[in-house]
Amino acid sequence: MKLIPIKFHDLQYPDGINPDLEEIAGHFDKTKIVSKLYDDKKPRDYKFSLHTDPSGGARELGGDFKKKYEEIYKNVVEIKNPKNKNKIPKLWVSKKWAEEFALFIIEILNGAKPKIIEIHPPTTRDISFNTFLDYYEIFKYTLEKNGLKIGEKETMILLENRNGGNNKQFLLTYIWDFLKLSDLIDKRESDLRLILDLPQLLNIHNAKNNKQRMLDILEEINNFKHIVKAIHLWGQYDNYKGKDKAHRGDMNDYFYFYDKNDEDAYKKLKETFFNKIYEIFHDCNHDLYFVPEIIGCKDINKEKEKKEKCKKDKENYLKNIVTDLINAGFRFKEDENPISNMFKNLKKFDENAENYYEPYKKVKLEDLQKYLKKCINDKKNDSILELGFGAGRDIEFLLKEGYKKIYGIEGSEKFLEKVKEELKTNNKEIADNLYYSVLPEINIPENIKFDLIFSTFVWNYLPEIFYEKTIKNITNLLKSNGKVLIAYSLNNNENQEITRYDINEKYLTELFEKYGIRVSEKTEMQGSYNNNDEEILFDFKIFVFKKNN
Repeated sequence: MKLIPIKFHDLQYPDGINPDLEEIAGHFDKTKIVSKLYDDKKPRDYKFSLHTDPSGGARELGGDFKKKYEEIYKNVVEIKNPKNKNKIPKLWVSKKWAEEFALFIIEILNGAKPKIIEIHPPTTRDISFNTFLDYYEIFKYTLEKNGLKIGEKETMILLENRNGGNNKQFLLTYIWDFLKLSDLIDKRESDLRLILDLPQLLNIHNAKNNKQRMLDILEEINNFKHIVKAIHLWGQYDNYKGKDKAHRGDMNDYFYFYDKNDEDAYKKLKETFFNKIYEIFHDCNHDLYFVPEIIGCKDINKEKEKKEKCKKDKENYLKNIVTDLINAGFRFKEDENPISNMFKNLKKFDENAENYYEPYKKVKLEDLQKYLKKCINDKKNDSILELGFGAGRDIEFLLKEGYKKIYGIEGSEKFLEKVKEELKTNNKEIADNLYYSVLPEINIPENIKFDLIFSTFVWNYLPEIFYEKTIKNITNLLKSNGKVLIAYSLNNNENQEITRYDINEKYLTELFEKYGIRVSEKTEMQGSYNNNDEEILFDFKIFVFKKNN
């Protein structure tokens, strides 16, 4: 199972995650739909999700709407609004309503074919799920009658849970609603599928700050996950001074509460949440669509006066949510995303091990190796871990200098095999300390702590969304007063076949500080390598971090 990202509003995903599916508004005041992905504003077939009216906002329903869609027009809640938008549509009130709803969608699509039509539940709990499914069949029949093919390979119809809004009552709100509806969908062999808005579900059960209640609610999803096709996530900032606190911030904001005995308690709760939803969905035999429903920033002044700054804030919230998903184990389905790029790099290293191995071993880094020696106090007793040792160049240097407790991880199986083979004759103990592991994971035997953890140019291959999990894992392996040395190249274009990333120094240092590890030194240096008997110089930078007591 992988996540399929959907573009929401104008938000950009982190580098490498490039959704080709976008959400387009299709509420009752729309007369046509417009794409934000394409310059000609024309939606591409099966490249968009049509978000239909959720009955959460007031509409004008002007022009000839009343004449065309009489049943929809007369079933509204009227409110006072000086801008003529004073009608909140009710949903799924009759067979006629379902038919008109389908005809409205056909009109605004104007021949375009969505991959998803997102619908919302009836705005009353006075009808049964069986009745709703009867209305749904009329809706679906009318769409198909007018040329729109419904099915998993064409257009899917997905129903999202709702609570709140001006109508307050919706048929699909509580966890037991999901259980009842999913049971009927199975019995009736309906092709209706579900969107799970997880924050809304937890909110209605007052479960977001109650770990056991949250886990109990989430556990029930196992009973209907086979018909869940999409998940929605968004933050909630309770200190927002505007009207709507929901859909702002990231999941840290959503789960935030203050515990004087454990200031990180809310972060642990958030981690429990993400780990649980991964546990639920990871073995599904279908992919899940993912929509980050972030509509505003946490500062109302930015929202009104500094739209660009607000947009940057929202994209940071999105990056944090994506990072949380990846840290829990989720992967995104996209040919050119950071995860696939990492494994393409490793595959390239494996395929070209014979060509890369010796040149990598012979790269000259004398100044870097002097820094390594400065970071280690006791050759005999200090334990050292190298992340991504490659051809074993720095391990070989440390052995020659007399260091005894050396460990390493490497993500290229071929490089790992070759280094272990070279070492096992004279340094079998060190060869046995080398393990296969791909960052952000650091898979080594338990109960080993290190005085120094270092990496040489590995962070050039590490996508930014993996920074935090890598740093968290480093922190757990570092002794008190231990050091971290990171060297990264400032020249990222030596090999166009390998994907490299520029280092976000600010974000990197902020994350290390978050986990109690501060910069103690940084400097720029030069190294060299041989290319057809020509010595090529390259620049690199070193950061040394030290863990606080």
